Amino acid sequence: MPINSRYSYSLAAILALLTLFLMGCAGNSEPASRTFNLSIDNRSIGDEHKKLRLTQDDEITLHITTDEEGTFHIHGYDLKSVIKTGQASEIRFKANATGKFDFEMHFGTQGHKQDEHDHNHDHDKTDKNKDTTHETENADVILGSIEVFPK
Repeated sequence: MPINSRYSYSLAAILALLTLFLMGCAGNSEPASRTFNLSIDNRSIGDEHKKLRLTQDDEITLHITTDEEGTFHIHGYDLKSVIKTGQASEIRFKANATGKFDFEMHFGTQGHKQDEHDHNHDHDKTDKNKDTTHETENADVILGSIEVFPK
């Protein structure tokens, strides 16, 4: 009987240590405050900001500057901010939804609001004199993504 008693104590000690180890590996479940400075230059963003990795419920602040006017948009969260050259814009939100969410810039200022423009152009496609500056100046460019992982 002493062998079974020693075995039980050893097993209990191992389980207790394993439990403490797993609790230590769980990390801090408190939400973090994260700030990212995004600089859009030549319709591109630096590689270090192409994937922003976060944990659910983190508080996020994006400071955004650009060399070309437009509207910054985060898909999934449906957040938008008009950004003008020479001015910083800020977007703050709580990353409560998990998943991967692209962020893009809607470039162009043709004297209309970004959401009110009708992209249904019925032009003769064979017209070689067609003015294409509208299509090249107004563009939606995916710059990167926000990945929000569950707690």
